[in-house]
Amino acid sequence: MKLLAFMLVLSGFLQSSIASEFQVQALYDMKMQLNDTYGVLKGWKDNQSHGGALNDWKDNQMSPCYWDHIICHYSKVIAIILNSSGLTGVLSPSIGKLETLQQLSLEGNYIYGEIPLELGNLSNLEILSLGTNDFSGSIPDSFGHLRKLQKLDLRRNRLSGKVPNTLSDLQSLNYINLADNNLYGDIPVQLLQVAQHDFTGNNLNCDQQSIPCVKDTMNATLLRVREKEKGTKRKLWVMAVVVPLVAALICFIFLLWMDDKTQER
Repeated sequence: MKLLAFMLVLSGFLQSSIASEFQVQALYDMKMQLNDTYGVLKGWKDNQSHGGALNDWKDNQMSPCYWDHIICHYSKVIAIILNSSGLTGVLSPSIGKLETLQQLSLEGNYIYGEIPLELGNLSNLEILSLGTNDFSGSIPDSFGHLRKLQKLDLRRNRLSGKVPNTLSDLQSLNYINLADNNLYGDIPVQLLQVAQHDFTGNNLNCDQQSIPCVKDTMNATLLRVREKEKGTKRKLWVMAVVVPLVAALICFIFLLWMDDKTQER
C-alpha cells in the first residue's frame, strides 16, 4: 500500500516536472526571439541583472511560475502579461505549446513579423491582446479554433488581407478591435453583431445591413457628436449660400416690378 502511494506521488511529481519543463522551454524560446531594449520594469529576481522585463526568465529553472509577468494556476501557466514593456523582435511559434494559457497580452510594444499560426492551438485562450505593435501579414485562419476567446485586440498594426471567415465561429467573443490596419473586403456579419467592435481605419466594407463599423458606448457617442457637427455645418453652409441667393432673387423681382410700375406711368 505504501509502495502504491509512493508510486502515485512519484508519478504526479514526474508529470508536473515534465509539464513545467516544456512550459519553461516554450517561454524561454519566446524570450530568445524578443529584445527587451528599454528595461522599464523593475523587481528582477536576478540581482546581478540590469534591466529588462524578461531578465528572470531562465531555462534552467524548474517552474516559470515565479517569473515576473507570468500567472500560474496549479503550476500551469495561464497568463502572460507584458503590455508596454518596450519589447521588439518576433513572436515565437512556441507560445502555441502553452495549451493552458488563458491570457496573452503584449499590447503597446514593437513586436513585428507575422502572427504565428500556432496561436490557434491555445484552446483555452480567453484574451488575446496584440494591439499597437508592428505585426504584418494576415490574420491567421487558425484563430477560428479559439472557441473560448472573449477579447481579440489587433488594432494599430500593419495587418493586411481579408478578415478570416473562421472568426465567425468564435461564439464567446464580446470584444473585437481590428482598427487601423490594412485590411480589406467584407466583414463577416457575425462579427458586426459582437457587443463591442471596431473595424475603422481599414478598407473594409462596413455598410452591410446598415450596421456601423464601430459599436460601443464611447465610440457611438463620438460618432453621434460628429454627425451632429456635420449636420450643423451643413445647415450653416445652406444658410450661407441659399439665404443670400433668395435675398438677391427677391431684390431682382422687386426691381423688375418697380421698373414695370415706372414704365406704366
